[in-house]
Amino acid sequence: VNAKNFHFNEDYERIVRERKSADQILVNQTDFQGAKVESGKRKIAEATKVQKTTLAQLDGELQKRLLTAKGDAERIKTKAAQEAYQLEREGEIAYVTAKQEALALETEGKQKAEALEKLFEAYEKGGEGLVREALIKLYDGVNVSTKPYSLSDRIERIQAVPIPLETSTPARSSPSTPIKGGASGR
Repeated sequence: VNAKNFHFNEDYERIVRERKSADQILVNQTDFQGAKVESGKRKIAEATKVQKTTLAQLDGELQKRLLTAKGDAERIKTKAAQEAYQLEREGEIAYVTAKQEALALETEGKQKAEALEKLFEAYEKGGEGLVREALIKLYDGVNVSTKPYSLSDRIERIQAVPIPLETSTPARSSPSTPIKGGASGR
């Protein structure tokens, strides 16, 4: 028997070839499927890595913004507390100043009232000279313009007429108050 040159039936060989081709296609499909699975795993791993990185970055930015907001809030709170303290101190100072000014005005008013009271008492007791002296002190430095009622050298009667001044001076008497004077002209 010589087995070197043998041939199989055509249908058998065709079936064997189809079988080998189907086996090769199956191996190729299996490899292709495995490559696709590995590629999918790599893509999932990359997507997971990108997701974690992005989440970490977003978390970092969120923490940074949160710290910045907390810092800004603390600065605003501190500044507001400083301004409130400063306003409170200024208010206290203004209150003390106003209280002192009111006390000074009250004291001045009382002193003027006492002086007028003493002046009236002196006038009631017939101390016309004391009243004149007090009035002279009161009107010291005030310019008085007079017009004589008669051609006499002696002044019998003086009437004070106010002259508007540029400087603010308190009115010392009403303009229609007649002041009797002697030879001194005051």
